[in-house]
Amino acid sequence: MEEIKKQGGLAFIHSENAGIIDYKVAQALSEGKTDYIYQALTRPNIVEQEAIQRMALFATKLGAAVFIAHVSTHEGAEICQAAKKKGLPVYAETCPHYLLFTEDKLRDAENGLLYIQSPPLRKEEDIDALWKALKNRSIHVTSTDHSSFPRFEKAMDLKKDENGNYIPEFNKVTNGVPGIEMRLPTLINGVSEGKLSWEELVYVNSYGAAKIFGFYPD
Repeated sequence: MEEIKKQGGLAFIHSENAGIIDYKVAQALSEGKTDYIYQALTRPNIVEQEAIQRMALFATKLGAAVFIAHVSTHEGAEICQAAKKKGLPVYAETCPHYLLFTEDKLRDAENGLLYIQSPPLRKEEDIDALWKALKNRSIHVTSTDHSSFPRFEKAMDLKKDENGNYIPEFNKVTNGVPGIEMRLPTLINGVSEGKLSWEELVYVNSYGAAKIFGFYPD
């Protein structure tokens, strides 16, 4: 980050605390808890919260700009808002799946694997906080983290039972979901539902990213 500051660059951060994840995953597996929902339960909000807070602290102390990828939690959104109020060079994005779906999608024994990505899906309170953060521009960008796989690739490391159904093992599912084609429709729905204005949609869809990444004239 010191070198990034010297070069006028931007640190792009996937904010999850790997130590907590490794501990929680090992704990779940030792207890035989392998259902898809444990993708979320082994990555509780604090996993993201601590990592974003750490990056905000580094930005404060070093003056280096950071870009927080795919914010998914209300705590993460609150940290980004606090950083904005302090004038820190902390920028952030979220994705359409975090604005639409809750972790309940992971409770589906048949289709839950289709919703596995990292960070995982969260709760309604997180969805509400992310929309508010987009509106007040403490989250500046909507991206997708697009990583699309057909069902057989998502399940390529899973075994099947005697009936030919995949046996859920959250830690063996290929990570990633699609999103490119749903990003703009999700934002348009947000306007229809009164969560954003058209001007705010333009900012989080394109203008904000252009400013942050230097593609818009000063």
